[in-house]
Amino acid sequence: MKLAFNLKGMFLFSLFLMFWHMLLSGVFICGSSLILGYMGYCYYLKKVNICDILFSSSVIINLWYVSNLSINIHQYDYFNFFMHAMYFVDHDFFVKNPIYYLSSVYFQPPLWGLIAGIVTKIGVIFSLTNEYAFDHVRYISFFAISGTGILGWRFFNLFNLSKKILLWGYGMFLFMPIHTIMAGLNNNDSFVYFLMVAILYKGYQWYIDNNKRDAFIIAGLFVLAGMTKFSGLMMMAYIGILGLALLIESKNKLSYKLWSEFFIIGMGGVIGFLWGWLLLYIGFALVPPPNNVSFQFMGDYSIFERLLDFSNINVLFADVRNGIIEPNVWLSLIKTSIFGEWSWNNIYFSYLLYLSAILISLVCIWCFGGVFKYQLGKDFGLNLAIIVLVFVVFMSWAMFWIEYPYFCSTEFRYVVVLVPVACLWVMNYLNQKKLPMWVNYTLAIFCCVFVMAKIIVYLSTI
Repeated sequence: MKLAFNLKGMFLFSLFLMFWHMLLSGVFICGSSLILGYMGYCYYLKKVNICDILFSSSVIINLWYVSNLSINIHQYDYFNFFMHAMYFVDHDFFVKNPIYYLSSVYFQPPLWGLIAGIVTKIGVIFSLTNEYAFDHVRYISFFAISGTGILGWRFFNLFNLSKKILLWGYGMFLFMPIHTIMAGLNNNDSFVYFLMVAILYKGYQWYIDNNKRDAFIIAGLFVLAGMTKFSGLMMMAYIGILGLALLIESKNKLSYKLWSEFFIIGMGGVIGFLWGWLLLYIGFALVPPPNNVSFQFMGDYSIFERLLDFSNINVLFADVRNGIIEPNVWLSLIKTSIFGEWSWNNIYFSYLLYLSAILISLVCIWCFGGVFKYQLGKDFGLNLAIIVLVFVVFMSWAMFWIEYPYFCSTEFRYVVVLVPVACLWVMNYLNQKKLPMWVNYTLAIFCCVFVMAKIIVYLSTI
């Protein structure tokens, strides 16, 4: 099955919605009508598949959420990134005083600030206030999450999965609540996530085909990812293991072609960390301690409590602004993956969504054992790359919340790249089991209940 949507079209669509929202009202009605009209056109051409229905439905839900957000609602580090964008607007998109810049924008790499600054400047030209103009940056995040959905479909189709398992897994991937939350963010989390998923997909394509074109694309993605957020360079571990597997499989260990591809990708990582090299040279920390987050402080809890105390499992939300903090890091991952750090309406369906998320987490943990047993791709090289990536991501996350014991350090957005990875290993595990019909129906019903609960909770709140 081929998806009827592509990255170029989705990017232009997102830009169109951004300009529409700047100048006119009714952006959701306009956007959803265009999507439905396009689907109708594809149906007329007999080019509509179930994957298109799933994808377009998720885009409409995300657009509804994004278009109905108000300024600084459901945002992370809003003022830091607003300040980041305004620095470029006020200084003609040039870093004129690097030390002042580094001190004033939380040391973030400049790419997202440049993008946000351009969007803000366009809004100001259209006579919007600085704050309202900056608020339209979320349409770039909307594109990033939509693009992630497109890349996810391409990635999953590289594997020999049954049609039922593929569509079930893709549906769960698209409708994960964290994707809707990230579609409306003004910070760099969504964009770097999109780039990391692109590396995940292109990296495996490179592993299969071993061509220089993919190596250049991966290098370019590393440059963009590193200059957006340093966490994007965690994907070097994944690519490194795939490269090692290629080297082991190669009959000619000194192959110029293979080593030149290694060099190209490695240089992409080095250039991507260029901002990091600058910070280290000047003597600045790569990750500065959070500011003005004393209400999120977790230093009074022991490591044992943070890892093994599940006494808060019956508390639904981690609403830090209202003094409700989740000290257990595992429960924090679950709660922030569906609710972020805020309270939501419709308690009944919120509990249903929460219980579903716990069940999904347990299934993911159980199926992870299959990564050690069942081959994921053309050989076990991808299995090893996935295992190493999971280890690197969780180690990075653990070091972050241990060094900076605040609730915000434990949130799911720091491990979100594992969503498509987990979907893959769950689908592969289920695919190996040759599921009976009743299990397929159960999975379909569970997927529908999960998505329904998410939609009702989000509709009830925003």
